[in-house]
Amino acid sequence: AEPGVIGGKMFSTRMLILGNGPSLKEEYLPLFRDFPCLGMNAAYRYWDRIDWYPEYYCCLDDQVVVSHADNIRRLIEQSRCKRFFLHHHFFKTHPDMRGRKEISSLYQLLPGERNASRCADHGLQHMPSDLFRSTNPGKVTTGAYAVRFANYLGYKTVGLIGVDCRYVEKVPECKVVDG
Repeated sequence: AEPGVIGGKMFSTRMLILGNGPSLKEEYLPLFRDFPCLGMNAAYRYWDRIDWYPEYYCCLDDQVVVSHADNIRRLIEQSRCKRFFLHHHFFKTHPDMRGRKEISSLYQLLPGERNASRCADHGLQHMPSDLFRSTNPGKVTTGAYAVRFANYLGYKTVGLIGVDCRYVEKVPECKVVDG
């Protein structure tokens, strides 16, 4: 990989983003152990079983980040990943985690006064980046914004595996409760 320098430290300018789709096969993970990776959403359940964690974690789904907030907090407290990119709803469950240097909130990086106001409401520093400018700011997907976050961190070449564009809102095993 091409070397890059951030904060005086050398790093690869290539990153692999790991989705949760069927193209990410279990047997591939050993190949990624020494490669910068970003994982997302509830994949930590598998990482816990194999005792391997990517360097970066991303969860921008406003419901998933709440329903998995305690486990995400555990990942942060145990330093399982070195950096976390989260939807701000995480702080509703764990307000004491605001301001931690290893956590970036989506609204911290999104440009615009509305996002600056949201940051102020949550006690977060607004650090907007043009990498997060969008013609459709209401449409945020964890996979798409994970690529932007990788670029924000300085990675220039980003590969995707397991990002299969087969997201299912309701899996067959689910039952609708209270509407």
